[in-house]
Amino acid sequence: GGCSGLTELHSRTIGDPTSMMSMSLPKRLVPSWDDQYLFVSNGHANAIGILAVSDLLTASVDALPYRNVLGAKSWTDRSAGSTTDKFSGPDGLALTPDGCHLYVADVGNHRGAIVKKPLASGLAPITSGCP
Repeated sequence: GGCSGLTELHSRTIGDPTSMMSMSLPKRLVPSWDDQYLFVSNGHANAIGILAVSDLLTASVDALPYRNVLGAKSWTDRSAGSTTDKFSGPDGLALTPDGCHLYVADVGNHRGAIVKKPLASGLAPITSGCP
């Protein structure tokens, strides 16, 4: 599938601008294997946000909520961390072809991280087809 409607992205506010997951420092966008979601590395929020592409294509939406957040302990926690459930300035992203592993360049922690079942992880899990 294609994401031809993504040209509208420039005119949208991504995430709630008053919350920790507004796009204060987006670094990378990676589509899910089925083009239904976008993983967004957000350096200032120290987390990875997950957006539904269908939300991006909805003309009436002015501020798009993240469907899920990886690397945050709560929806309002911006703090960086070095534990396995936190990031510090995540940057580069890569998704395996089957979508079951998301690789994250966790720059502030000087490490690479692997998120298993990225759509089934985090604060508001999304159904994933991973075993």
